Amino acid sequence: MRVEIEPAARFEAAIRNVFCLAQDGKTDAQGMPHFLQLALFAQEFDEVIRFTRLPRPLQRLLFLVLAPLARWRGYQRNYPEYLTRPPSAVIDLQDE
Repeated sequence: MRVEIEPAARFEAAIRNVFCLAQDGKTDAQGMPHFLQLALFAQEFDEVIRFTRLPRPLQRLLFLVLAPLARWRGYQRNYPEYLTRPPSAVIDLQDE
């Protein structure tokens, strides 16, 4: 499968944030960040991330309510230090 995303900068930032959280051990066994972290990511990367479990208006309301709690718990909407961290390994799916 090949996917093209243009412009890709915001999508790359979202993926880098989640990837680096996983590298730092800040995700669960399936690689998912904490729900409160996801609420902040959903707000920050609204134009490139879509959750499918709830209708979008309900998601936005829920994330708006959860955002202050998430920030109080120390989560951030974005981790700028992750945007410059070099990946520890590059996976080339074309070789598989």
